[in-house]
Amino acid sequence: MPSTSPLPDAPGPDDFRALARSSPWRFGTLHFTHRPEGEEPVEAWLTRPGHLEVVARGERHVETGVPYTRVSFGWSDPGPVPAADAAPGLASLDAEPGLAPPELTEGSREGSSSGVAPQSVEPARRPDGLVVERPDALDIEYDDPMWQNYRWVAMLDPVELSRGVEISDVHARERFGRLTWTASARALPESAEDAGDGYDPRCSCCPLLFGAVSQALEFGAGATRAPSPEEVAGYPSAYWVSLDVETGVVVDVEPQDGDRAHAAFTNQVHEVGGLG
Repeated sequence: MPSTSPLPDAPGPDDFRALARSSPWRFGTLHFTHRPEGEEPVEAWLTRPGHLEVVARGERHVETGVPYTRVSFGWSDPGPVPAADAAPGLASLDAEPGLAPPELTEGSREGSSSGVAPQSVEPARRPDGLVVERPDALDIEYDDPMWQNYRWVAMLDPVELSRGVEISDVHARERFGRLTWTASARALPESAEDAGDGYDPRCSCCPLLFGAVSQALEFGAGATRAPSPEEVAGYPSAYWVSLDVETGVVVDVEPQDGDRAHAAFTNQVHEVGGLG
Protein backbone atom coordinates (compact mmCIF):
# COMPACT_ATOMS: atom_id res chain seq x y z
CA MET A 1 0.00 0.00 0.00
CA PRO A 2 1.58 3.31 -1.01
CA SER A 3 2.14 5.87 1.73
CA THR A 4 -0.22 8.82 1.91
CA SER A 5 1.93 11.12 4.05
CA PRO A 6 5.66 11.86 4.31
CA LEU A 7 7.96 10.51 7.00
CA PRO A 8 8.46 12.89 9.94
CA ASP A 9 11.29 15.42 9.73
CA ALA A 10 11.77 15.18 13.50
CA PRO A 11 11.27 11.48 14.35
CA GLY A 12 10.47 10.23 17.83
CA PRO A 13 10.77 6.84 19.57
CA ASP A 14 7.59 5.44 18.01
CA ASP A 15 8.81 6.43 14.53
CA PHE A 16 12.16 4.73 15.16
CA ARG A 17 10.42 1.54 16.32
CA ALA A 18 8.15 1.58 13.27
CA LEU A 19 11.15 1.89 10.95
CA ALA A 20 12.84 -1.00 12.78
CA ARG A 21 9.79 -3.17 11.96
CA SER A 22 9.68 -2.16 8.30
CA SER A 23 12.84 -3.45 6.61
CA PRO A 24 11.30 -6.52 4.85
CA TRP A 25 8.97 -4.21 2.89
CA ARG A 26 11.34 -1.30 2.13
CA PHE A 27 13.75 -2.83 -0.40
CA GLY A 28 14.40 -5.85 -2.58
CA THR A 29 18.11 -5.58 -3.38
CA LEU A 30 20.96 -4.07 -1.41
CA HIS A 31 24.69 -3.58 -2.08
CA PHE A 32 26.67 -2.57 1.00
CA THR A 33 29.96 -2.86 2.88
CA HIS A 34 29.91 -4.24 6.41
CA ARG A 35 32.67 -3.11 8.80
CA PRO A 36 32.68 -4.87 12.19
CA GLU A 37 34.90 -3.36 14.88
CA GLY A 38 38.38 -4.89 14.80
CA GLU A 39 37.67 -7.21 11.85
CA GLU A 40 38.10 -7.16 8.09
CA PRO A 41 35.29 -5.48 6.14
CA VAL A 42 33.19 -7.48 3.71
CA GLU A 43 31.24 -6.40 0.66
CA ALA A 44 27.79 -7.89 0.15
CA TRP A 45 24.90 -8.08 -2.31
CA LEU A 46 21.52 -9.12 -0.91
CA THR A 47 18.56 -10.05 -3.11
CA ARG A 48 15.31 -10.72 -1.32
CA PRO A 49 14.05 -13.28 -0.76
CA GLY A 50 16.87 -15.62 0.11
CA HIS A 51 20.03 -14.79 -1.86
CA LEU A 52 23.24 -13.28 -0.46
CA GLU A 53 26.68 -12.94 -2.01
CA VAL A 54 29.65 -11.80 0.08
CA VAL A 55 33.23 -10.98 -0.88
CA ALA A 56 35.56 -11.58 2.08
CA ARG A 57 39.37 -11.78 1.94
CA GLY A 58 39.32 -12.08 -1.85
CA GLU A 59 36.78 -14.92 -1.98
CA ARG A 60 33.15 -14.84 -3.05
CA HIS A 61 30.63 -16.75 -0.94
CA VAL A 62 26.98 -17.47 -1.67
CA GLU A 63 24.29 -18.08 0.95
CA THR A 64 20.69 -18.92 0.00
CA GLY A 65 17.54 -19.41 2.02
CA VAL A 66 17.03 -18.70 5.70
CA PRO A 67 19.80 -19.60 8.21
CA TYR A 68 20.36 -23.33 8.68
CA THR A 69 17.99 -24.21 5.85
CA ARG A 70 20.25 -22.88 3.15
CA VAL A 71 22.91 -23.68 0.56
CA SER A 72 26.43 -22.31 1.01
CA PHE A 73 29.40 -22.29 -1.31
CA GLY A 74 32.36 -20.10 -2.16
CA TRP A 75 35.17 -19.64 -4.63
CA SER A 76 38.17 -17.41 -5.20
CA ASP A 77 37.70 -13.88 -6.39
CA PRO A 78 37.84 -13.97 -10.21
CA GLY A 79 39.84 -10.76 -10.37
CA PRO A 80 39.88 -7.12 -9.37
CA VAL A 81 37.80 -4.33 -10.81
CA PRO A 82 39.22 -0.90 -11.47
CA ALA A 83 40.04 0.91 -8.23
CA ALA A 84 37.29 3.46 -8.79
CA ASP A 85 34.65 0.72 -8.73
CA ALA A 86 35.77 -1.19 -5.66
CA ALA A 87 34.83 -0.44 -2.07
CA PRO A 88 37.88 0.88 -0.15
CA GLY A 89 40.15 -1.86 1.15
CA LEU A 90 38.22 -4.70 -0.46
CA ALA A 91 38.89 -7.23 -3.15
CA SER A 92 35.83 -6.92 -5.34
CA LEU A 93 34.29 -8.55 -8.38
CA ASP A 94 34.98 -8.32 -12.08
CA ALA A 95 31.83 -6.41 -12.93
CA GLU A 96 30.39 -3.00 -13.45
CA PRO A 97 29.04 -1.42 -10.26
CA GLY A 98 25.50 -2.59 -9.67
CA LEU A 99 23.12 -4.42 -7.43
CA ALA A 100 24.39 -7.92 -8.10
CA PRO A 101 27.77 -9.56 -8.72
CA PRO A 102 28.43 -11.20 -12.10
CA GLU A 103 27.02 -14.63 -12.94
CA LEU A 104 23.89 -14.00 -10.87
CA THR A 105 21.14 -15.17 -13.18
CA GLU A 106 17.45 -14.82 -12.56
CA GLY A 107 17.24 -18.50 -11.68
CA SER A 108 20.08 -18.30 -9.15
CA ARG A 109 18.37 -15.43 -7.33
CA GLU A 110 15.79 -17.81 -5.87
CA GLY A 111 16.44 -18.96 -2.31
CA SER A 112 16.03 -22.54 -1.16
CA SER A 113 13.31 -21.79 1.38
CA SER A 114 9.86 -23.35 1.08
CA GLY A 115 8.19 -20.89 3.47
CA VAL A 116 6.34 -17.66 2.77
CA ALA A 117 8.43 -14.56 2.04
CA PRO A 118 7.33 -11.51 4.05
CA GLN A 119 7.35 -9.46 0.85
CA SER A 120 4.35 -11.48 -0.32
CA VAL A 121 2.15 -10.46 2.63
CA GLU A 122 0.95 -7.01 3.60
CA PRO A 123 1.60 -5.66 7.12
CA ALA A 124 -0.50 -3.09 8.99
CA ARG A 125 0.99 0.28 8.09
CA ARG A 126 0.90 3.87 9.23
CA PRO A 127 -0.12 6.56 6.71
CA ASP A 128 3.58 7.20 5.99
CA GLY A 129 4.09 3.53 5.04
CA LEU A 130 6.03 2.40 8.10
CA VAL A 131 4.87 -0.81 9.76
CA VAL A 132 2.62 -0.74 12.81
CA GLU A 133 2.32 -4.52 13.16
CA ARG A 134 3.98 -7.34 11.28
CA PRO A 135 2.08 -10.47 10.16
CA ASP A 136 2.89 -13.30 12.59
CA ALA A 137 1.93 -16.44 10.69
CA LEU A 138 4.32 -19.26 11.54
CA ASP A 139 5.18 -20.00 7.90
CA ILE A 140 6.49 -16.47 7.20
CA GLU A 141 10.28 -16.63 7.04
CA TYR A 142 11.58 -13.17 7.91
CA ASP A 143 15.29 -14.01 8.05
CA ASP A 144 17.67 -13.04 5.28
CA PRO A 145 20.61 -15.38 4.58
CA MET A 146 23.25 -15.20 7.31
CA TRP A 147 26.95 -14.39 7.13
CA GLN A 148 29.01 -15.54 10.16
CA ASN A 149 26.36 -15.06 12.88
CA TYR A 150 22.81 -13.93 13.63
CA ARG A 151 23.82 -10.32 14.24
CA TRP A 152 24.02 -10.10 10.45
CA VAL A 153 20.40 -11.26 10.21
CA ALA A 154 19.34 -8.79 12.91
CA MET A 155 21.04 -5.79 11.33
CA LEU A 156 19.24 -6.39 8.01
CA ASP A 157 15.87 -6.73 9.77
CA PRO A 158 16.21 -4.99 13.17
CA VAL A 159 12.74 -5.80 14.49
CA GLU A 160 14.36 -6.61 17.86
CA LEU A 161 14.79 -2.85 18.39
CA SER A 162 11.02 -2.29 18.20
CA ARG A 163 10.14 -3.93 21.52
CA GLY A 164 11.74 -4.37 24.93
CA VAL A 165 14.13 -1.49 24.19
CA GLU A 166 14.10 2.00 25.67
CA ILE A 167 14.44 4.38 22.71
CA SER A 168 15.29 8.05 23.33
CA ASP A 169 17.11 11.05 21.83
CA VAL A 170 15.98 10.23 18.29
CA HIS A 171 17.29 12.57 15.61
CA ALA A 172 17.71 12.62 11.84
CA ARG A 173 21.15 13.05 10.30
CA GLU A 174 23.09 12.50 7.09
CA ARG A 175 25.56 9.61 6.97
CA PHE A 176 27.57 8.83 3.85
CA GLY A 177 25.12 11.09 2.01
CA ARG A 178 22.08 9.08 3.17
CA LEU A 179 19.34 10.03 5.63
CA THR A 180 19.47 8.06 8.87
CA TRP A 181 17.56 8.08 12.13
CA THR A 182 19.84 7.75 15.16
CA ALA A 183 18.63 6.94 18.67
CA SER A 184 19.89 5.97 22.08
CA ALA A 185 18.86 2.33 22.63
CA ARG A 186 18.90 0.54 25.97
CA ALA A 187 17.87 -3.14 26.30
CA LEU A 188 15.26 -3.69 29.01
CA PRO A 189 14.94 -6.81 31.18
CA GLU A 190 11.61 -8.54 31.60
CA SER A 191 9.41 -7.01 34.29
CA ALA A 192 7.72 -8.93 37.06
CA GLU A 193 4.33 -8.00 35.60
CA ASP A 194 4.95 -9.26 32.06
CA ALA A 195 7.47 -11.99 31.27
CA GLY A 196 7.37 -11.12 27.57
CA ASP A 197 8.03 -7.39 27.70
CA GLY A 198 11.83 -7.40 27.77
CA TYR A 199 14.47 -7.26 25.04
CA ASP A 200 14.06 -10.19 22.65
CA PRO A 201 17.08 -10.40 20.32
CA ARG A 202 17.11 -12.59 17.23
CA CYS A 203 19.85 -14.58 18.97
CA SER A 204 21.05 -13.85 22.50
CA CYS A 205 24.62 -14.92 21.64
CA CYS A 206 24.99 -12.17 19.01
CA PRO A 207 22.43 -9.43 19.67
CA LEU A 208 22.43 -5.91 18.32
CA LEU A 209 22.51 -4.63 21.92
CA PHE A 210 25.09 -6.78 23.72
CA GLY A 211 25.04 -6.31 27.48
CA ALA A 212 23.78 -7.58 30.80
CA VAL A 213 20.27 -8.22 29.48
CA SER A 214 21.37 -10.27 26.47
CA GLN A 215 23.87 -12.23 28.56
CA ALA A 216 21.18 -13.08 31.12
CA LEU A 217 19.08 -14.45 28.24
CA GLU A 218 22.06 -16.37 26.86
CA PHE A 219 23.15 -18.10 30.06
CA GLY A 220 20.11 -18.15 32.36
CA ALA A 221 20.12 -18.35 36.13
CA GLY A 222 22.78 -20.61 37.60
CA ALA A 223 24.61 -21.35 34.34
CA THR A 224 28.16 -22.50 35.01
CA ARG A 225 29.61 -20.41 32.16
CA ALA A 226 27.74 -17.24 33.09
CA PRO A 227 29.88 -14.07 33.20
CA SER A 228 31.10 -12.82 36.54
CA PRO A 229 29.60 -9.71 38.17
CA GLU A 230 32.83 -7.88 37.33
CA GLU A 231 32.46 -8.73 33.64
CA VAL A 232 28.81 -7.68 33.62
CA ALA A 233 29.70 -4.34 35.24
CA GLY A 234 31.91 -3.55 32.26
CA TYR A 235 29.32 -4.25 29.55
CA PRO A 236 27.76 -1.37 27.62
CA SER A 237 24.52 -0.15 29.19
CA ALA A 238 23.27 1.69 26.10
CA TYR A 239 24.11 2.19 22.42
CA TRP A 240 23.77 4.78 19.71
CA VAL A 241 22.00 2.97 16.87
CA SER A 242 21.41 4.40 13.39
CA LEU A 243 18.86 3.11 10.87
CA ASP A 244 19.03 3.90 7.17
CA VAL A 245 15.67 5.52 6.46
CA GLU A 246 15.23 4.19 2.92
CA THR A 247 15.87 0.56 3.87
CA GLY A 248 15.35 0.25 7.64
CA VAL A 249 18.74 -1.51 7.90
CA VAL A 250 21.07 -0.83 10.83
CA VAL A 251 24.00 1.23 9.56
CA ASP A 252 25.78 2.08 12.81
CA VAL A 253 25.97 0.60 16.32
CA GLU A 254 28.22 2.33 18.86
CA PRO A 255 28.38 1.56 22.61
CA GLN A 256 27.89 4.62 24.80
CA ASP A 257 29.97 3.12 27.60
CA GLY A 258 31.52 -0.17 28.68
CA ASP A 259 34.52 -2.07 27.40
CA ARG A 260 33.01 -4.15 24.57
CA ALA A 261 34.30 -2.16 21.60
CA HIS A 262 33.91 -5.21 19.34
CA ALA A 263 30.13 -4.86 19.69
CA ALA A 264 30.32 -1.85 17.35
CA PHE A 265 29.90 -2.04 13.58
CA THR A 266 28.96 0.08 10.59
CA ASN A 267 27.31 -0.57 7.22
CA GLN A 268 27.84 1.67 4.21
CA VAL A 269 24.99 1.40 1.75
CA HIS A 270 26.12 1.68 -1.90
CA GLU A 271 22.95 0.92 -3.86
CA VAL A 272 19.34 -0.03 -3.20
CA GLY A 273 16.71 -1.61 -5.42
CA GLY A 274 12.98 -1.80 -4.86
CA LEU A 275 10.84 -4.83 -4.25
CA GLY A 276 10.33 -6.97 -7.34
